[in-house]
Amino acid sequence: MNRRAKVRLILGCVAVSIASIALGEVDLSKLPPPANKKDVTYEKDIKPIFEASLQPCQAAPADEIDS
Repeated sequence: MNRRAKVRLILGCVAVSIASIALGEVDLSKLPPPANKKDVTYEKDIKPIFEASLQPCQAAPADEIDS
């Protein structure tokens, strides 16, 4: 697939996405309630999720990744 075809495909996908969002209404009653946990921190709550699910090369700080 050449570059022009890739660009057209991407633009087409974007157009379809925008149209579906613009034409469809979101039923807010189907969304879960907002979390009420107040003491959420990156180190305690988010970092363990990343460490458990990412490969070592994905979780490494940018300065440790070989170019």
